[in-house]
Amino acid sequence: EDALRESEEYYRVLVEDMPALICRFLPDGTLSFVNSSYCQYFDKSREDLIGANFFQFIPQPERQKVKSHFKSLTVDNPAVSYEHQVILSGGEVRWQRWTDHALFDENGKLYQYQSVGIDITESKQKENALQESEERFRELAELMPETIFEADLKGDLTFVNRKAYDHFGYTEEDFNQGLNAFDMIIPRDRDRAIENLRSILSGEAIGLSEYTAQRKDGSTFPVLIHSAAIVHDDKTCGIRGFIIDHTERKQSEEEKQKL
Repeated sequence: EDALRESEEYYRVLVEDMPALICRFLPDGTLSFVNSSYCQYFDKSREDLIGANFFQFIPQPERQKVKSHFKSLTVDNPAVSYEHQVILSGGEVRWQRWTDHALFDENGKLYQYQSVGIDITESKQKENALQESEERFRELAELMPETIFEADLKGDLTFVNRKAYDHFGYTEEDFNQGLNAFDMIIPRDRDRAIENLRSILSGEAIGLSEYTAQRKDGSTFPVLIHSAAIVHDDKTCGIRGFIIDHTERKQSEEEKQKL
């Protein structure tokens, strides 16, 4: 008994010093233990929280989803991690990530859960802002009359707008199977294109570059390409740019030269 009390005291001291939110709760969501960080986060005393139900902090539409996560735990699969929103006492809505661990007795009967949570509001806001930015980019790209593309460091295409299929003759199925941007340039221009890619990825601005593009059927046409590096978290991860069909202007220049 003394050893058990000492172990429990050590456990309580450990969790009280942790910045993470730690709690234990019964299968219906009734809290049986909370640490100091949990109390501070929700601005409530331990007396107010013990015996209360933590679902009071979760928006109504998300409650069933949260319950389904920890209700799915078994002896063979006792832990799960998930994210959800919470509502603080002042009405502020924030995001948390929790890891629940189901606790079973010696007969394999569930008696409560232990959970560790952290606030992820800032990272979630950044994630949502990035998604909104990408959605705006894609909506704008679909409105452009020229080809818009994104590619990784190897030149493998990760995004193209609808006009790209019209200009190059490829299908969405071809794109999903994998296409490399350099395969759409005639062989004699590829070394120059690869060298320009290296310059762009190193941070150099090279402006418009002229190449001869190659369609899926092997036919060719002149293009002007302008691209820039894609940088996420200060790390270069690819390029994005636009491709202008230069055919009409090229033909016009040739007609002028003939005249």
